[in-house]
Amino acid sequence: MKRAAKRPTRKAPPRRSRRRRSRALAAAIPIVTTAGLDVSHHQGAVDWTKVGAAVAFAYIKATEGATGPTSRDKKFATNWSAARLRLLRGAYHFFTWTSDPDKQADNFLATVGALEATDLPPMLDLEATTGIDALTLAQRVARVRRWIDRIERDLKRRPVLYVTQGYMRTHFDDGGFFADLPLFAVDFNRDPPRLPKAWPNWAFWQHSETGAVSGVTGPVDLDRFQGDLLALQTFVAQSVLP
Repeated sequence: MKRAAKRPTRKAPPRRSRRRRSRALAAAIPIVTTAGLDVSHHQGAVDWTKVGAAVAFAYIKATEGATGPTSRDKKFATNWSAARLRLLRGAYHFFTWTSDPDKQADNFLATVGALEATDLPPMLDLEATTGIDALTLAQRVARVRRWIDRIERDLKRRPVLYVTQGYMRTHFDDGGFFADLPLFAVDFNRDPPRLPKAWPNWAFWQHSETGAVSGVTGPVDLDRFQGDLLALQTFVAQSVLP
């Protein structure tokens, strides 16, 4: 009696991690986003009527550090006032490691003043490296958390954190120290963006630093909010703290 010929065995395809599968699935599913930008004095004079016709929101640089000639952006007052009736506006602070965090918060609060109900939550720009190596991880976390606590206490808003995957890995050991804050992701090369380990998703995403928008001379940072305009307005309302 002849034996049946053995069928060639097929190798099972390599298993993909759950994290990789979920990210691949996310990349395959189109998401609704709302266009925005962020500006500082580097953009010079901005025509906010034209900008407001092109995008729905803007983050405007208010302050950097605590003192000195660059501590208050020289275009902030003009941009903040002109943007008010054109789109949803938000103010951001560039955090430095060589200034006291309470004094940095004082600078931001004095420059921006009271927020209106429709203003975006304040954004903390975490990218500076000067002086960071002189601090322990615990000291770094404490300084950033102190600025956050002051903004939440004095403005009754939960801030947004602007930070890259690499910065959190290099300077914060990929820790989830600030994962209670909405993430402003930064990635110019990947779609969807690469995220710091502690965040499963992003709220805002800066996807280009060489964008072009009517009303702005030269290159400008382009941003997206994950959701439509109504979702963005809801996000603003939910950022208000009791």
